[in-house]
Formats: sequence, C-alpha cells, structure tokens
Amino acid sequence: MNLINTIVLWFKRDTRWPLYLTVLLVFLIAALVFSQYGFDGTLKRDDAIVLYSGQQLAKGTPPYVSIFDNKGPMAPFISGIGVSIATLFNLDDILVVRITFLVLSSLAVVGLYLLCSSLFSSQKIGLLAAFTFVVFSGFGIH
Repeated sequence: MNLINTIVLWFKRDTRWPLYLTVLLVFLIAALVFSQYGFDGTLKRDDAIVLYSGQQLAKGTPPYVSIFDNKGPMAPFISGIGVSIATLFNLDDILVVRITFLVLSSLAVVGLYLLCSSLFSSQKIGLLAAFTFVVFSGFGIH
C-alpha cells in the first residue's frame, strides 16, 4: 500500500522539467533500451526484405520493382537513406540501416511523449505513455 501512496503523491506534485531536457531524456532512454537488442543479430524475413528494397532503392531501382513487399514504401525509403549514408561513408550498410531505424524508433517514442503530454496537459502522463511504449519488444526488436 505504501508504494501506491508514493506513486499517487508523485503524480500530484507539480514539477515540470524544461521541454528540451525532457525530450532529450526520453530520446536517450529510448535509444538506450532499443540498443539493448543489439546490432549484430540475424535478419528476420521482413527486415531482410526491407533491407534489400532499400539497397535496390539506393541503386536507383524504384520500390516494388526489385522485390514485391505487401507493405507501404516508407520502410524501404528509410532503409534506402541508411544504405545511401553507408555508401557515402564506406560503412557497413546493415549496421547503418539498423542505426537509422534505432534513431527513428527513438524519435517515435519522443513523438508519443509530445502527443500525450500535450493531449492530457501532463508531463507525467506523457512520460508514462512513452516509457510504456519503450517496453514493447515487438517494436524495439526490429
């Protein structure tokens, strides 16, 4: 019962951090949690399709011409950006694409924080929603 009272008292306090500091903190925590899945695991089927589509897109082949994927073209475009960056700096394209998706996933958590904190006019509700989203392993693993 003491834990519940502590949580209720924490939500009742009126302490707000500056927006830039909170956004940076949410981004860094999300990136830290998502990076725990690693960057050197095996490619799952969907991940391999997105990576191949991005590699072909970076070479100039339009989406759905090199390989058919029954999802929207946004993931191959993002993957193509990662492959283009990897080609530009002579880096491993799989690693750069994974880092690109890590950054975008962390930005999605920041977006959820901003949405919920403005929707409910509460910084704490925004943090609760963002950190609840961070623990979804199905989102973070890819």
